[in-house]
Formats: sequence, structure tokens, C-alpha cells
Amino acid sequence: MYRNILKLASRYQFLAITTSMNQSEAKNIMGIPANSHLLPNEINKYYREMAKKLHPDIGGNHSDMVALNEAKEVLMRDENIHQKPKIYWEQREVPKQEINYTLDEAIKNSNVPGNIEWMFVTNLKSKPISVDISSSVQVWYGRTKNEHIFLGTEHIYGENYYQSISQNTWVCHLQTVPASENLSDIALSEIKNIFNKFRCTYKVSNSEKTKILPSGFELNINTVYDCGGKGTTLKDAIYNATNKIENKLTASIIYITVPTTRIIIDINGRKFVLNKTNTKMMTSNHNEILHSIMNKRNIHHGSETNITKSNNGKIILIALARDLVDEPEELIELLNKAANQLNKVRQNNV
Repeated sequence: MYRNILKLASRYQFLAITTSMNQSEAKNIMGIPANSHLLPNEINKYYREMAKKLHPDIGGNHSDMVALNEAKEVLMRDENIHQKPKIYWEQREVPKQEINYTLDEAIKNSNVPGNIEWMFVTNLKSKPISVDISSSVQVWYGRTKNEHIFLGTEHIYGENYYQSISQNTWVCHLQTVPASENLSDIALSEIKNIFNKFRCTYKVSNSEKTKILPSGFELNINTVYDCGGKGTTLKDAIYNATNKIENKLTASIIYITVPTTRIIIDINGRKFVLNKTNTKMMTSNHNEILHSIMNKRNIHHGSETNITKSNNGKIILIALARDLVDEPEELIELLNKAANQLNKVRQNNV
């Protein structure tokens, strides 16, 4: 009955309720910090926690429970609480606090060096910061003459209507490692450390999705979300970057069947489409070059295999350079050069 009267009084505002308990005393009874301003659902949370300790049915004291109920009513009648919905609706008329740092400003504030050759970037990892504010994080790898560069970028975006705050800001975290360190030994741990700095709890592994950045890539607001490049795993991205650093050639064979059968040889991103004669030669049942690289049953449209990582890589590269006819001299030279860079040679012939 008493609660119904209170609800009716609150709705029509015709009944003034007085109590000897003030706000400070009410917060103390409910275990709420003195300087805090809470929403009704937050007050209810404190109330439930204290009720578990003070309710007579679970061994508490009746007078303490009465005091707790009174404290809750006092805080629920706090005029600051009832003004919050009003602030919410009036916030549109209040100048919003803009928190904006551009990507260029964030990079400059992080003392990122110039003349970086960017090589690959991890996929975006998104995380909520609050109900209205989110962020996305990724890690970029590049290299200067003297250092490995690992740059974490976080884009924080959203609009908090309650606090009248609009956010569209960038934060960067830079980690550098001397160029004398082997990239394959440090990359995974450095990338994990950066994600941890941004409190991203994702499990980062060698199978992490990445993009190999195109030659001459420049990191700016226009390219950060549309960086182009080829998707691959972190393991392969590190492998390709290591070869690029050491000026090693990576040769791959790509098998295309639509609209017609074609064989493409990709050497460090330079693609050579073989002519019909060489395509027919390589796809014939009597030719073992293609099938020695790819499992015969698994050859399909779009199949791609790295020759330089194959067990018979050097022999295959030499055979291709020897047997291909009427192809550009540049392709033959690159095949021979890639073969010479491979140290292990098997004695069997293709």
C-alpha cells in the first residue's frame, strides 16, 4: 500500500515526502561512494547486494532492512536522478565536446620515423569501449634501413549522447626492433604485445589473417581501410617480408581454368601468363612439373603453390627456365635467379 502511494505521488507530484535521512547517510547505508551520481538501475544493484546481507529472512536485522529501504527511497528521489532524462533530451542543444586526433597527428605524436617500407598489416580487430563508443585495432609492419617497425593503430569512433561527447580519434603505439634481429623470431611476439597494449584479448597466431601491402604503400587516412594487397596468413606474410628484405625471389604457379586454361608464374608480384604452347606442355599428362608441385587431385581453378618453398623447388625452377619456349627473357632470368638462391638441391631430376 505504502509503495503504491509513493508511485502515485511520484507520477502526479501532489504529495511531498519528507525524511530525516539525508543523501550522505543514505549512500553510507547502501555502501555507495560519497561523490558518485548513480542511475536508478545502479542504485538497485547496490540495494540488492545489501539486501542479501540485511534481510531478516537470511539472518539480518529488521531495523537495518527498514533503514536500507528508506535509504533507497531517498536516493531514488534525488533530484539529480530525475534530471538525467531531461539532460539526455536537452543535450542536442549543448555544444558537443569534440575529441578528434587525425591519423597523421597520431603518427606524428608517436614519433614514427619516415622512409618506412610498409610490408604487411593484420586484419582489423574490433572491440566495444562503451555502449555508444567502439574501436578497431590493427598492426602494421614495415622496415627502415636500421629498424623493424611495428605500428599499432586504434580508431575510436562513436557518439555518447548522455555526456555530449563525439569521438572520431586515432591512437598509435610504436615498437621498434634493431634490423639485425630476425623478423621471423620477433614478429609474432611484437604483434601480440601491441594488441595487448590496446587491451585486445584476441589470440594472435601464425594463421592470423593479414594483407601484403603493395610496393610503395603510404599509410594515411585514405589508405588505412583500403590498403589493397593480397590476403594471406601471418606466417606467409613474414616469409614474404623476409625474402623481400634479403632481396630473395619468391616464385609461385597459379592454375586458371576459367574461361580457358592458363598457367601464371608469379615472381615477387610480377605475373607472367604462359603462352598456349607452354600451357599445353605443362598441363599434359606426361609432364610432371605441375603435378610435382600440386597434388594432382587438388589442382583446380585458382590453385596457387609457392615453388620456392617446395622440396624440389630448385630443380623445378631450373626445368621451367630450360623447357619454356618463346617466353620473355625477363621470366627466364628470374627463374634462374630464384633457382640460384635456393641452397638445397636434390639429385633427382624432373
